[in-house]
Amino acid sequence: MALRLNNWAFNVFCLSTLFITIFSVQAISSWPPLVKWISILLACVLPVGMIFLVQGPNWFNTKKVPKEILWVLLIFILGLISSFLADNQWIAFKSMVLFIATGPLVLLVTLYLFESTRNQSEFLWLTSLGLLALGFFGIYEHNYNMQAGYHGILLFSENPLPAGTLLILLLASPVILLSRQQSKGLITVLSLSLILSLALIILLAKKGPLLGLVVAMLLLVFLTSRRYLKFILSFVFLVGFYRTFRFHIDEI
Repeated sequence: MALRLNNWAFNVFCLSTLFITIFSVQAISSWPPLVKWISILLACVLPVGMIFLVQGPNWFNTKKVPKEILWVLLIFILGLISSFLADNQWIAFKSMVLFIATGPLVLLVTLYLFESTRNQSEFLWLTSLGLLALGFFGIYEHNYNMQAGYHGILLFSENPLPAGTLLILLLASPVILLSRQQSKGLITVLSLSLILSLALIILLAKKGPLLGLVVAMLLLVFLTSRRYLKFILSFVFLVGFYRTFRFHIDEI
């Protein structure tokens, strides 16, 4: 029974990840307030509730609560006190709840669900294939917007900055999988997802995502092997060339 609930919790967590990836920005900016809050809270809290349903009896029987639970509880109490002391208590409380639901609670879920290497691998492949799908969609969106006279890649959001941040976050999955033993076919799929996402970040031409990507790649190079430094320098040169070319096109 516990194993089945753990599997259900992992499946719900994967569905919640897809929901947050595709709909979270739209939900916050344009959905009705009640629908927005219920959908986001359910996506973040439902996996946590299932974990508590499985692990709660063990904690109760052993009378030993994990330290992570106590830390989250402490953060919640401090946030609650801060909300009561704020000028606008309701807005502060909503911000605190959103932070707890999308941060510490998600961390708790991953601590328990990703003890299984099988869950780790499946989630990394889910996000890698999601990144590949976003790459194809982003290229299509870029070509469509170019024909319509609008230079922008949004990826289900209303601002290019969240789109770039999403791409950078998802880049970790194919990089981790490529560091493991994979067949040539799977390496091709993972490499394609990386190439498309890098191309989209360059096409976005936003300083924040570009700088974040360069810093992440530099850290990866110095932590693994410096022989890949030439690829980083080539990427920086390509970005500079594209931004210069884009500037002259906009001037014309």
